[in-house]
Amino acid sequence: KELPLGAHIEGHKDGNCLQEKSTGYYAPFNDKEGHRNFKNQRLLAMEKMTREEEGKHNHSKGGQAGHDNGVAHDPDMYVCVSDHDVPYRRAPREDAEPAGKDCKVGEKVHAILEGGWLRVLHAASHLDPAQALGRRASHGMTTTTLEETGLFLPLNANGQKLFKSLKLYLFEESAKPGSLPEGQPYRRTTSGREVDPVTADHDSDTWICTHEHGVKFYATDELMGQPVKELPLGAHIEGHKDGNCLQEKSTGYYAPFNDKEGHRNFKNQRLLAMEKMTRE
Repeated sequence: KELPLGAHIEGHKDGNCLQEKSTGYYAPFNDKEGHRNFKNQRLLAMEKMTREEEGKHNHSKGGQAGHDNGVAHDPDMYVCVSDHDVPYRRAPREDAEPAGKDCKVGEKVHAILEGGWLRVLHAASHLDPAQALGRRASHGMTTTTLEETGLFLPLNANGQKLFKSLKLYLFEESAKPGSLPEGQPYRRTTSGREVDPVTADHDSDTWICTHEHGVKFYATDELMGQPVKELPLGAHIEGHKDGNCLQEKSTGYYAPFNDKEGHRNFKNQRLLAMEKMTRE
């Protein structure tokens, strides 16, 4: 059979081939020049996001700092991905005076991209009197504004990217553990349901119970009969996502991954860290 450009296929990577799930047929994963014949949707989405960020960068080169010369106006959150701390500067030039402090590796900054430089902003919270009027508590009555700092950071240096937008950074981090495993066959659960290794979580991971009433585990993924154990809120477990269940690594027991309302019963440490970073 032959697959045309743009067609979708269900399968998994097996050595240098892609094996189709429904037929078991094989196709070369790369062409003779080493270029990929297939990309999964996650990779395509990441490439699109990268192009959009590069387009935003290139667009910002079209004018000088300001508000009417092709400058990227919208503030964004950026993460320092350099292998060393990056000094702040008082102007968007390599020979500009250092500001006397550095942006630490992994630190997040609010900034506007202008011609290859980040114009750093400060997020300031203010009490909103109009919202606070007649209320007993100040929770939720503050507004956040972005204020100029007069500081700048280079986006790149010596061909290396020093900062990435938080959106792209989190997307790339979340995709790292999901690389296609080679040679992993389709497997069946105790109820006979096939699990596709392309979309399933392959590696065991540490998961945290996030349901306020805890979660019950069962002997099979049908989640029938008497529970064999219960995990309280906040407890950690080693396991992997298997369809609509989470399977514990040490016992093989299953728990529902979501509750009846569709809310997650478990989150892994990577997701919790991403959510914390986003909130910050």
